[in-house]
Amino acid sequence: MQIDGVGHEPEPIRAWRRYDVIISKSGSISPEYAAGSRPALRDELNAWVTMANRDPRIVLWRTWPLPDGSQAEVYLVRHDPS
Repeated sequence: MQIDGVGHEPEPIRAWRRYDVIISKSGSISPEYAAGSRPALRDELNAWVTMANRDPRIVLWRTWPLPDGSQAEVYLVRHDPS
């Protein structure tokens, strides 16, 4: 298992093929200087999930409410077998 952080710098979602799972959190998780691209990545991720015929396919699996009032979201990355 390997855990990588995203959101520190711009990264295209198509590069996320290398992951099996994406975990995202709404609300504030760190100072903006530490993850300044995270809000833009969350917006792009949410748009990507609703698009048809996308590669990789990213689907929302589960959500959990967190004590600070935010929400954790677990997305599965589906790999095209071709």
